Amino acid sequence: MSESTSLHYLSNGMAVQLQPVADLSAAAVCLRVDAGSHHEPDRWPGLAHLLEHLLFQGGQRFPGPQRLMPWVAARQGRVNATTEACRTLYYFDVRSEELSEGIARLLDMALLPEFSADAIRREIPVIDAEYGMLSRHTPTLITALLATGIHQPPAFRRFVAGNRQSLDGDLPALREALLAFHRQYYSPGRLCLIIRAPLSLADLSAALSQALSQTGSHQLMPLTAHRSLPLPDRAPVPVNERQTSGVLHMDGEGQHCLSYLLADPDSRLRAAVPLLQVLLSDAAPGSFIDAGRRQGLCHHASAEVVSAAPGYLWLLIRLTRPAGPAHPAGRFSRLFRHWLTQIRHLSADRQAHYLRLARQDFLRLSPMEQVRKVASGEVVAGEPDSAALAEAMLSASPCELQTEPSDGGQTLAARGFLCRWSPAPESEDGSPESVPAFVFYPQTASPAGARWLPEATPLPPATVPRCFRSETAGPEAGIILRPLRGSTLTGGQLSQLRYSLHPWISRVRHAGGEASVALHQGVPQIRMMLPVAGEALELIRLLCSLWPDLSAAGIAEDSTQEILIRRLLAEFPQRLAVTQQTPVWSCIIRCQEDALFSRISHSLQQTLLLQRQQPALSPLAGEARHLPVSDGDNAVLYFLPLGSDDPQALVAAQRLGAIYQPAFYHWLREELSAGYVVSCRFEQFADRQGILCALQSPRYDCAQLIAWCRQFFGRVREQIMQMTDGDGLPAEASVSSLPADALASELQNQMAGGLRPALEEPVSVRQLQQLHRRWEDAVGRAVILSCGR
Repeated sequence: MSESTSLHYLSNGMAVQLQPVADLSAAAVCLRVDAGSHHEPDRWPGLAHLLEHLLFQGGQRFPGPQRLMPWVAARQGRVNATTEACRTLYYFDVRSEELSEGIARLLDMALLPEFSADAIRREIPVIDAEYGMLSRHTPTLITALLATGIHQPPAFRRFVAGNRQSLDGDLPALREALLAFHRQYYSPGRLCLIIRAPLSLADLSAALSQALSQTGSHQLMPLTAHRSLPLPDRAPVPVNERQTSGVLHMDGEGQHCLSYLLADPDSRLRAAVPLLQVLLSDAAPGSFIDAGRRQGLCHHASAEVVSAAPGYLWLLIRLTRPAGPAHPAGRFSRLFRHWLTQIRHLSADRQAHYLRLARQDFLRLSPMEQVRKVASGEVVAGEPDSAALAEAMLSASPCELQTEPSDGGQTLAARGFLCRWSPAPESEDGSPESVPAFVFYPQTASPAGARWLPEATPLPPATVPRCFRSETAGPEAGIILRPLRGSTLTGGQLSQLRYSLHPWISRVRHAGGEASVALHQGVPQIRMMLPVAGEALELIRLLCSLWPDLSAAGIAEDSTQEILIRRLLAEFPQRLAVTQQTPVWSCIIRCQEDALFSRISHSLQQTLLLQRQQPALSPLAGEARHLPVSDGDNAVLYFLPLGSDDPQALVAAQRLGAIYQPAFYHWLREELSAGYVVSCRFEQFADRQGILCALQSPRYDCAQLIAWCRQFFGRVREQIMQMTDGDGLPAEASVSSLPADALASELQNQMAGGLRPALEEPVSVRQLQQLHRRWEDAVGRAVILSCGR
């Protein structure tokens, strides 16, 4: 628990945590319910999941378009929910000035829901569609197959996702079961409300009081200083049956997992998981990933909480590698055990170093993801005991599971899903592999096996930098690299870049800076922010030494593990922009020293193809469709480009998107049950802005989904044309204040030919109406990407 957290109880018994956080870009709220799928009756598998869906239909005080989901969407916020084994989370983010209204709607839907028969009937096909999607989702099948080995408690082996078969039939009996479940487990004493916002504690308390007055609840009562939030009842510790290492037969990127079931009565082990995650994800020389790469075991590693409650922790260690045959059983676990033995003996200064990195990872999350982590207990608090977690894992007997693309194996029903699996190959005979010497940071000297950097070459007499130089000063040396405007990378190039630069990213972080290879508006960006400018040149030289030849990208893009709509979203920028065998890059550098700027730009120019000139943007693509490789969902992306960088046009497009989303969702998700991915928002992809409609459906083919997208703009014409200036327009989305985001925005403006002028006049309703008419006339010229029938 953070020291800045203020604990309260409402008079009805609900717990409240108020967390003032100065640097958040938005307010975020999460309602935690201490009940999940393991609490549902055996007669109705998936009932807890169905109830989560139904609550978003609204409560008694905020029905229809005023309920939480459309209300948040109209304000360009985000909202989501998760049903887990022993808890359910509902969370959203909005602008701080709208916090109290959002809380009121969240409490209304959770405490006073309306379980109408029509809503239940409408949501069952959505649950069934999600079940179909999960049946092809590798992480879901891995968890299901591992759960078959848990013989106590039996709830872990139950089918909990829900589908039409488990929920359809006796609708009155189902409705009564939903009401009974809600009465028993959604009582205020089992609820905890977490509120994080860039507001003072007094302002947070006032926002909560205002929300309570809107819902008719009584005022909060402060806790005395010695009291704390009560823990829910302890859950029994799951127990594994002894089983052989297995192989799940799935296409795509290889997965190699170790599953740990640990007793955790006071949640002390779970509190150390963020520290384990940052240690395991390190790719610097001498790290676990570095050793795994050298042995051909992995190119990434992660630690994931599958399920947790007071009493136990189910932890999954996951390696990813290129697709290929499974490794001999035990090879990964031997290397991992050796690494864990060293984790037990981390020095205090190194533990503090990785603790700082774990906190940085948390702060990089969106406000909504931060509050979800807080509610789940997956945040760094106090001094987490990594040695205790490592000792518990060394004392346990993990289950090992891999994946490989193969048609062999036997079929097994696992938690309602069909899996093809076989025993893992036997361990290889012969001498054991050499044990690597793992390295932990900080290091006073270059770690063993570190790459020696080439000496800095002298600058030529007259170097003309091809990099932009930032016009703003700052304490950090900052660098942003991205493909030239109007261009992007292929999926294979991006995968190769991430793989090659992963050690550099880790090394920058160990030096006290921040670095990443991330997608920003569909375009890859390489970001580096280094507080100590004197180290910038050495790290740039390391970056250049690791830079891959992207004309021969050797790591294939993984396109089989993702949900279909996410695969299309990853590909979509390539439909709007050009890709090149040898990409041309734009760069902006922020540093206060002239000599350092010259040396950085010179080093980059020796390795990368940099350019300042601005070519014309490539023509937009028309329609493209992928045929499905097997029966499954159909998905469509339908994009109407704005075609203008004018500030007023951009703001008008953003505000129209906030109007479109709730109307689009209501029509296609609630009235027609067209699919379970239904979105219509303002988006930016590959230097293009516009409205993006996204649909995914197992029932309707791509032609029908596209037809609905085109019809929508005519359906909302009357709503738009009847608006007046007094109606109140949706607010603009919150703007990030992170230094790297500000530098990236400056580079974007430089590439576009100069800084955009500030928007002085507000956007009028008339401008919104004019833009809507333009888009309505252009529905036949949209850029479309689809996959399916």
